[in-house]
Amino acid sequence: MNLDELTQTVRLRSGTYVAVRPGLTIYLAFPEPIQTLGPWVASIIERYAAFIKPDVLGTYLASNGAWKPLSSGVLSRDLKELGSIPPDHEFVEYHYGDGEPGNAGAFGVHFAGSHLQNGHTPLEENAIFLQFPHDFLERRSREAFIGFVADIAGSRSFGSGTVGYGFQQLYLTHRSDAYMAIGSMASRYVGVDINSDVARRYSRGRVSNVAWLTLLGAAIVDLLGGEDEIRRALPPPFEVRSLPTGLLIAAAEHPIVGDVESGAEDARPLRVLATLTRRLRIKAPNLGPPGDEFASRWLSRFD
Repeated sequence: MNLDELTQTVRLRSGTYVAVRPGLTIYLAFPEPIQTLGPWVASIIERYAAFIKPDVLGTYLASNGAWKPLSSGVLSRDLKELGSIPPDHEFVEYHYGDGEPGNAGAFGVHFAGSHLQNGHTPLEENAIFLQFPHDFLERRSREAFIGFVADIAGSRSFGSGTVGYGFQQLYLTHRSDAYMAIGSMASRYVGVDINSDVARRYSRGRVSNVAWLTLLGAAIVDLLGGEDEIRRALPPPFEVRSLPTGLLIAAAEHPIVGDVESGAEDARPLRVLATLTRRLRIKAPNLGPPGDEFASRWLSRFD
């Protein structure tokens, strides 16, 4: 199918903007406060920018809520801030994209995190999203891309993560329109992640999704019975790669769409992974898109 058909726009007085765009998304969650995680995030932003060249990040979300052109000075300032987040800071977020400001672009970085001391959300983690065009594997080899994923996931202990097709959006921008569009498409394209930043509030020691690539941190591997048990449960054609920080599981040769109206045959491996991780699945009352019981229906879509 032509994934570009999933692009959704919103019309405002100032013009027409892309609210949702299909793409490849790397998602990683960490049970670690921003004060110690920040320097690593700064290094990952730099590694991501180097990996996507000659494409470059060109926009950022300013403190006043407006998307603006990104200068080298602004990026340097942000990376310095991430490298030394004061102990009294409760929350930070940094958002970057490409293309025209105010549009969900093909590339992007979104990081939101807190000091993880909010008693109301004891399962909260800090999450980073790295976004790519849906056809990125036509520009770089599969092995080079998975190698990049393995390098960053293996460079710091994490909770869990996924890599695959996702509904990319500009966080804090066109949010209601993006959620409405994602909610209307998510039940049909079950292999495409809803890219919910809300999920991180419930993901510590849990699994929020399974995808083309599923990343399980060491603690979750142990909760699932250990690496040997997981390998026995996932025989070939699953690929299970050991990382210094956990496991990387490839469910298929290529990213998965899972179009229900066409039978979603490519999503069969995800049902196996969903069964394996079911007892650690997050329990979330809301994941963003509207609709009665959306979170429950989306989380259990492979059962």
